[in-house]
Amino acid sequence: MLGLVPERMEDKWFIYGEDGWLRFHRSWSGALIYALRLDGSPGGVRVAESWVNRDPQQYAATDVAYDRALVRFLIDAFLLRKPGVRFPMPQDAAGAPDGVVQHARVGRAYPERGPADR
Repeated sequence: MLGLVPERMEDKWFIYGEDGWLRFHRSWSGALIYALRLDGSPGGVRVAESWVNRDPQQYAATDVAYDRALVRFLIDAFLLRKPGVRFPMPQDAAGAPDGVVQHARVGRAYPERGPADR
């Protein structure tokens, strides 16, 4: 629950736990984009409730499946620091260079995916 505190402008997320919720803010705007209410048990932690910001002035995405994939990536790659986690490319980014899309979504804190990683 230590979260992720942005250190540079290129860091895109500020993630922290508070009152049983894991909150994901965009670091530059401060907009709360995702929130997960966590339920701990002897077997681990599970998501009991989730929330995504659909205010188009703060977050224009509308693909729930991609939101889930991105949140899982943020947790696995940044909070749990699991090795080999792959950045999920959104369907609406077809044809865009992988590194550009990845940097725009998650910043500099994770190695960019390239053609050899597909």
